[in-house]
Amino acid sequence: MNITIIILISIVFLIIAGISISDYYEFFKKLRIDIKKRRVKQLFEEIKGDYHQSSKVMDNLSFSIRG
Repeated sequence: MNITIIILISIVFLIIAGISISDYYEFFKKLRIDIKKRRVKQLFEEIKGDYHQSSKVMDNLSFSIRG
């Protein structure tokens, strides 16, 4: 009798632990996707900044050549 109660309780705990592990897995998967999106967005910002910087340099060069 005691063994079956212990087995039932352990099965319930395993089910609860399995659900929480799958929730953590989904959470970390979403977190990883968010980090990737943020990294891509940061790359675009850096490229845009480099482009603006280089266009300013080109404007200054063309102005100094004309001037």
